[in-house]
Amino acid sequence: MLYQLLSGLVRDDVKCFAISNAVVQASRPRSVISPVLLGVGVEMDHVFGSCWLVDELSRLGFSVSYDEISWYKQSVLQDGTFGNVSHYPARFTRTVADNVDHNSSTLDGSGSFHGMGVIAASTPTEGYQQAITRQAV
Repeated sequence: MLYQLLSGLVRDDVKCFAISNAVVQASRPRSVISPVLLGVGVEMDHVFGSCWLVDELSRLGFSVSYDEISWYKQSVLQDGTFGNVSHYPARFTRTVADNVDHNSSTLDGSGSFHGMGVIAASTPTEGYQQAITRQAV
């Protein structure tokens, strides 16, 4: 609904999408990380390397905070796939999720545990290429 409202006011789709992301980020700062504002913040940090600039843009609502960018960069480096981004289209990746409940039959829920796990499984590049050629034949 927000996009429909803004598309009547702003003719450019890219600007409408960016403004929509900024409004959602401003209204729910702890539960939403806007990809547009995160991208602006990462780009400003990469090009200028200025904590002050990113924090000023964040204060004005045009970027996420510098702390959020630092957390993002740390998670990308810990992921280990940062160097393999160019190989991503040549791989088949599937995510798998499951949950576990322990002592879920208690009356008040006290002492129970609910956990969730998610993994991503990727095939090697060579195996994916062989599978594609087998299917094409």
